[in-house]
Amino acid sequence: MKTIKKIEDYEEFTKLYRSNYKYGYYGNKPITDEKRKELEQKDNINNFKRYSIYMFEDGYYFIVDTKTHIDSTIYYDDETPCPNVTEEFFIHYNIRNFQFDFDEWIKERDDLQTKGYCSGRIELKPFINRNYSDDSKNVYLVFWQYCGLSRRDHTTVRDLTDDEIDDILEISKQEKERYIERLKKYYKKYNKNIGTHGYWANR
Repeated sequence: MKTIKKIEDYEEFTKLYRSNYKYGYYGNKPITDEKRKELEQKDNINNFKRYSIYMFEDGYYFIVDTKTHIDSTIYYDDETPCPNVTEEFFIHYNIRNFQFDFDEWIKERDDLQTKGYCSGRIELKPFINRNYSDDSKNVYLVFWQYCGLSRRDHTTVRDLTDDEIDDILEISKQEKERYIERLKKYYKKYNKNIGTHGYWANR
């Protein structure tokens, strides 16, 4: 990648990824400092295995969940036919869980560049917003406008550069390919446990 680096070092990762757990009790019993450190270390190890952290050159970073949730229950409008849950359908249904899927944004950008027009929902310059829940430089990526209104506001950090956009799209591509492979393996192993559930969509 051109400008974004993946945090590979465990110690650096644990400093950036801040666990939401504040251990004071284990079950209903107060815990010792030794037990708390043991639980925190377990969390750190699990987080290091599950999440990837990517850092911009100016120190801002974003976190990617590499174990995106897989839905085994397929919900559908009960006024429509029950879907035939093939592998392709299963992948298509679950891909919406993938947080960093920018395929639609890429199509919008390409339409604008090649045709001169698009739907108008894209941010011509995607940007990053800070997460003000803490004092870290953790950010989230904004690639879209909603209802014609920009989400750009006082919490905006800055626009993404072209090189950063390219890097993010490459990360998205790689992670999406991994997720699809997980879905294929899951479907092959557990397809008998995948079910459908109708719901009242228009009532």
